[in-house]
Amino acid sequence: MTLKKIDSLAIASLAIGCVLLILGFALSNWYAPIVTLLAAAALFLFWTKFAAPIAQNVSASANRSSKEPNETSFTPTRSKVTFKQVAGLNSAREELDEIVDYFKNPSKYGRFGVVLPRGVLLAGPPGVGKTLMAKAIAGEAGVAFFYASGSSFAHLYVGVGPKKVAELFAAARKSAPSIVFIDEIDAVGKARGGARSDERENTLNQLLTEMDGFESQSGVVVLAATNRIELLDSALLRPGRFDRRVEIGLPNINDRLEILKIAFSGKPHSIDLNRLAQNSTGFSGAALSTLANEAALHALKRNAEKIEQIDIEAIKEKVISLKKSGEWLEADMREKRARYQAAKAIAAKRLGSRFETVKLANDFLQDHESVLSESELFALLCARLAGFALWRSNAESGASFCESDAALARKIAERYIAIYDPTELKGGAEKLMQEAIMAAGDNLDSAAIEKIAALLLANESAAFEVL
Repeated sequence: MTLKKIDSLAIASLAIGCVLLILGFALSNWYAPIVTLLAAAALFLFWTKFAAPIAQNVSASANRSSKEPNETSFTPTRSKVTFKQVAGLNSAREELDEIVDYFKNPSKYGRFGVVLPRGVLLAGPPGVGKTLMAKAIAGEAGVAFFYASGSSFAHLYVGVGPKKVAELFAAARKSAPSIVFIDEIDAVGKARGGARSDERENTLNQLLTEMDGFESQSGVVVLAATNRIELLDSALLRPGRFDRRVEIGLPNINDRLEILKIAFSGKPHSIDLNRLAQNSTGFSGAALSTLANEAALHALKRNAEKIEQIDIEAIKEKVISLKKSGEWLEADMREKRARYQAAKAIAAKRLGSRFETVKLANDFLQDHESVLSESELFALLCARLAGFALWRSNAESGASFCESDAALARKIAERYIAIYDPTELKGGAEKLMQEAIMAAGDNLDSAAIEKIAALLLANESAAFEVL
């Protein structure tokens, strides 16, 4: 309780009572007992007005804190979600199908002595369907499903977090076969050290202990989701805990079409879903569902009989801003983006800057902080500026999507100058960037650019080996 909440009468009664009590003991006159009696009355007023209510509140809080852990209960649910309701996650589903099959046919795996992973980590950006996939696995397998958020284990009272973890796993074992799903596990599983939280570390230690404590044949599989896998404590990722990691990325054009078909099912509309899937590059599954819902609400507001393209146009920027996901690329800008990314990929490959997959919507080049040699750093700079070289050779205008490459190219150039040519610190970065644009242009091939751009327009990605 703060001083602002302390009743002024209570403070006054306490002060008067203390003064009168001192006077009562100090005086030896006949009225000393009266002063003492008045002091007792003032202190009694203080007790009834202030101290007693505080004592009651403290007692109630203590009772709540002692009861709260026991009141925590984890009850299993039966998920009704199936793989039919999960669109756009085919590659992830292939890796997770065997978990479903294990629950349905345990004897088949036992006969070959197959040990199923104790934990499976679903990693990917927000909104791609990690939670939905976990529910679908439980729904397809027909087993008990326990859901817990990582943040629910973070608690004000000491010891409550670890106790909740213990209760969760005890309930899962009791209901086996079962699936435990911990959403946003990074809230409790961050790497230890640094800005320490003893309670969070105790909770993490309890989680590690529980995962070590059950056997692979116990019928309990732990699924966890995170969009910040780099924050997780290394102990969680060791063998015997989260043995398997499944990357769930943003949906490609075909995946988006399947998601949009589900999102618009049951909604009257005249939307060209193929065109919408093409335009919504980089949208997550959640963003596409929101897009369909917001378009329906907009159509209702204008008293329309069905959702039309004007509804999509009216709310698309709102969804992008709300979900912080994706870009809206019309056909001409989509083609320009594909050729821009293709130029970067060709320059990177020919100059020796390694990457795994070229993507239409996302960055695919190396982080310059991980590049150490002079030749590799210059090659990466050339790759970053290859799109500008393409536009310069074709006398094309720029586009807003190149801003991040321009900013990164400047950082790379400044780092290069600082390390390898410190005598050119003043104005050296601009000069080096111009040299990189010329070098990138010398390594471009129009026919190759068109071929890779066609691949990106069709599939939105192409592996390094394909190039």
